[in-house]
Amino acid sequence: VVMLLASMFLPQTAAGNMIANSMISLICAMQMETFKMFIGQPITTTVSTGNLRKLVEFMYQGVLEHDKEKRETAVIYLIVVLAFIAGALIGTLITNTYQLYSAIVPAVLLMLGFLEISRIRYLNN
Repeated sequence: VVMLLASMFLPQTAAGNMIANSMISLICAMQMETFKMFIGQPITTTVSTGNLRKLVEFMYQGVLEHDKEKRETAVIYLIVVLAFIAGALIGTLITNTYQLYSAIVPAVLLMLGFLEISRIRYLNN
């Protein structure tokens, strides 16, 4: 969250952009490492090609083999892929509208996620 917010204040120069890109890349790597599972299935949250491949694979197997469990797994991947697409579209609209300050939106979302995960862990202890 701090790195996202800090990236907004870097100068709009080649060096500033390189630092901002490095910070965002680190954030993406941390997100990819932290959020690896969704409803018991391995996923990637920062790219969607692997999720799309698994969606098609499980749907094909589910239909071809008449396997309800594989079709249900395909639905999980469909949710993940659609969420990725929705996030990309919303992110594009926010970036086009707020430009440099659009980093506030994912920072707030990450903070809300952090607070929710912390709340759940606190309640489970």
